[in-house]
Amino acid sequence: RKPAEAPNDAMSKFSEALEAELATGCALSAAYGRILQFVEHELEHERNEVERLRKEVAAIDRREAMKLDLVRALEDRHDLETARLLCQRVVTFYRSIHGSRDPKTLAALKKLASLFHDTQHLSEAEPLYREVLAARRAELGSTHPKSVGAAVDLAMCLRDSGHLDAAEPILTQAV
Repeated sequence: RKPAEAPNDAMSKFSEALEAELATGCALSAAYGRILQFVEHELEHERNEVERLRKEVAAIDRREAMKLDLVRALEDRHDLETARLLCQRVVTFYRSIHGSRDPKTLAALKKLASLFHDTQHLSEAEPLYREVLAARRAELGSTHPKSVGAAVDLAMCLRDSGHLDAAEPILTQAV
């Protein structure tokens, strides 16, 4: 009978080991579950914070767009110096939030260049027109209407500053 008991002993030891393994596995599983809950909670908190910041930036963005409307109104009233100063602030904001190649930034930059141009500050307008043209070509291609318009703006600035030789190839390339 002793040989018959040996398998029972082995089975009992196996059973005990299996129970210990299951207990450890359950504890690990429970710990893993708690870690997942914590990570999910932290992710939800981060999502909420990102959404709050997105809304805050959107509100500020709307305020800056209203400033551009004010720039246009000042321009209509021929207060070009105040319009230029306000537009410079909008460009600085857009660059910091959206980057230099964003359509909003480029539109504000074009407006600033035209204000410099209109007030005969051609040396300040030219690099801005060049920046707008380079960005438009890079993003939209040379034949896109916004790229062609940017080329015409630069060429007119160059013409007005007496650089007809520099304006001609830009216009030729644009059309």
